[in-house]
Amino acid sequence: MKLRNATVAGLAAVLLAAGTWALWRTGPGEHPEIPRPAGPMVQLLTPRSFAVVWALEGVGPAVLRLLPSAELDGRTVTMDPRDGRYVARLDDLLPGRAYSYEVCGREARTDEPVRFAGSVRTPREDCRSFRFEVLGDSGGGGGAQLRVEWCMRHHQPDLILHTGDVVYETGARESYPSRFFRPYQQLMAGVPFYPVLGNHDVMTDDGEPLLQTFLLPENGPEGVGPERCYWFDHCDARFVGVDSNLEEGVMFSRVAPWLEETLSQATTTWRFVYFHHAIYTNARNAADQKLLAYLVPALERGGADIVFAGHNHLYERSHPLRGGQIVPADQGVVYVTTGAGGSSVYAERLPPPDFLAAFYDDDFSFTVVDVDGPRLALRQINSDNEVVDEWVREKRPSPDGRPDGPSRASADVYSG
Repeated sequence: MKLRNATVAGLAAVLLAAGTWALWRTGPGEHPEIPRPAGPMVQLLTPRSFAVVWALEGVGPAVLRLLPSAELDGRTVTMDPRDGRYVARLDDLLPGRAYSYEVCGREARTDEPVRFAGSVRTPREDCRSFRFEVLGDSGGGGGAQLRVEWCMRHHQPDLILHTGDVVYETGARESYPSRFFRPYQQLMAGVPFYPVLGNHDVMTDDGEPLLQTFLLPENGPEGVGPERCYWFDHCDARFVGVDSNLEEGVMFSRVAPWLEETLSQATTTWRFVYFHHAIYTNARNAADQKLLAYLVPALERGGADIVFAGHNHLYERSHPLRGGQIVPADQGVVYVTTGAGGSSVYAERLPPPDFLAAFYDDDFSFTVVDVDGPRLALRQINSDNEVVDEWVREKRPSPDGRPDGPSRASADVYSG
């Protein structure tokens, strides 16, 4: 694939930043050098709290310090490593504020100082406008992943969903430094990632390396391991992540009822669901039949607005669907495949089926979603930072004032 001049400039910026960003080690008479970083990574962001996760070989006890600001005199949290990582939780914060932090420790063998730094903004409690990004199948560790990351950072998301296959080929622990932490080092220091398990992620210890790397909500269905399925609210939206690798019986008896209930109980305007295996798709990997049988009814009854998936390494967007049929926007679910995050690109099978409104298979890409109260704007961005698809949906309130009433017709713009 040809690398255009603009992309070369972006890649150069990535490489330059990687040498000067927030993690470094110094010693007397030595030049700074980059150790093997694993973080810092912001997790579990709420209006009044967030957590920071990090790990570094050979580092003893460390301190996370919030830097003083107009609203804060500074605060420190001392943490010892546990299960190969540090976790610091910051509570009782102010909504809608930017917080800068640094992590300080000493390398256990040499006593040299080790330092991380980052900043994060808490959302407002009455927040109705925000931006999130979605990508999948990214962890190849090559130049395409870096180009996509540069574009993602350019659009300044508030949070990032990952639809799985975070690191290739087998989801091994030793692959995370080069295939996740280094490519996303600048993003993760201030923007929370919320991943779900892909089929490659579960090849090692049934996905334990991913589950031990991230700090995710533990509010999934009873009888399913913690953090494999979970939900969280951000501003005026509910997000539900599902492990689509689970066996059929568990999907039917545990996950589907929990998913429907979790969506139905949301009081937010928007409801988003994401998992790895695509349902309405037409590329190399066929539609996942167990998800089609058990999750689609739960998604429809629960009122999901958009479902994001990966597994097929391209972009696809369906028309609003209900029972497999195209319906008006206020009656159906839109399914987005966004699996071209940096590993490889698959071709769409031609001709595309009627249920697809758009697809893009010319380049790597990721999804940007802007939520502004009842209005949602979705864009697909390729690795040259070009918009290749746009779709807008706007809801109008029902007579009782609830935000999940009927919506006006969507504007569909197809590129590529």
